[in-house]
Amino acid sequence: TLTYKRKRFEEEIKTAMERTHPANVCVNLTNYDATSLNRYNKGEKYSPHLDNSVLTCITFLSLDDKEMQGGDFVFTDYNIKFKFKNNSAVYFPSWVKHHCTEIESDATRYSLAQFVSIR
Repeated sequence: TLTYKRKRFEEEIKTAMERTHPANVCVNLTNYDATSLNRYNKGEKYSPHLDNSVLTCITFLSLDDKEMQGGDFVFTDYNIKFKFKNNSAVYFPSWVKHHCTEIESDATRYSLAQFVSIR
């Protein structure tokens, strides 16, 4: 649940993120988050972009039993790709450009995006 994620974020992820890059010192100042549920079907993708927040957490979900082809998560400028894996998540600084590759199979790809910000 989101409550669990927030607790885990407060206890573990903030500290780990602050150690990875000097720009991540602002993580400790975050005090607000918003959540978005995204759905992608065959032929759909999400073009490279940045998020308007400090941190982003993307949780990958599929309600289908079908094997997912495509729908991979990519850090665009670094050419780092995460193959879609149901019920997995990636936390990253929102200033890192990212995108979702085109869905090639009939499976539906969902993602739960949490945007952590400073208000």
